[in-house]
Amino acid sequence: MGPQVGVIFQRQLEKSGVKFHMNAQVDDAKPSPSDSSVVGSVALKSGDSIEADLVILGVGVAPATEYLKASGIELEDDGSVAVDDHWRIKGVEDAYAVGDIATYPHGSGVVRIGNSHPVFFLSIVAHHGPSAEHWNVAQNAGRQAGRHIANKRKPVPFTPIFWSALGAQLRYCGNSSGGDKHDDVILLGEPDKDKWVAYYTKGEKVVAVASQGSDPVVVQCAELMRRSKMLSKSEIQAGKSPLEVYPPAEITAA
Repeated sequence: MGPQVGVIFQRQLEKSGVKFHMNAQVDDAKPSPSDSSVVGSVALKSGDSIEADLVILGVGVAPATEYLKASGIELEDDGSVAVDDHWRIKGVEDAYAVGDIATYPHGSGVVRIGNSHPVFFLSIVAHHGPSAEHWNVAQNAGRQAGRHIANKRKPVPFTPIFWSALGAQLRYCGNSSGGDKHDDVILLGEPDKDKWVAYYTKGEKVVAVASQGSDPVVVQCAELMRRSKMLSKSEIQAGKSPLEVYPPAEITAA
């Protein structure tokens, strides 16, 4: 999400009592004085110690795809499976992959969108994580694969979207990583009131949009991106809103 948007989430969570220890490194877990079988505090490499009733350590997940190697499928460096725009596995005949394990063409590069990105968190007392609803991508991918299996239809463009519960609901469409890595962020609205829209741009192209309290904007942007009619960076900076643009009937692959 980047620092401009990340600091908004940090503020929201801090209002709920969450404390952040930025750039901290864990050195050791110390036993509780009353019960040596449970953790009572966490020692940081800085020398500080944080008392804890409960410690949750999250180290992320990875695609469970090792078994595919026996089928001659070559895996990507992150363990995912490369597919084409029909979601056919590259190098294998009549085999498809969708969901978190699939790396597929998007924009000017390839991307894997799902819940299996490597993450690390250490939560003292408790952790309430966001619900990154990436099932939309898998759902659309399944449709693409089904169309091709049934009658070899051309792929229909779709825009990746997800949402997450962070106190105020987060909405996101597009993709700002991989070949479409953004180089600027235009943040509009009232971040202090949890009502804002962030446009992630690469040159003049808007590659992703995130928002809180502005759901219609993200919905409209997702459709404009799908039809290759999204506003440019200059148009956004000039004050034009995506809600002013009526999506055309035709769909053109980006």
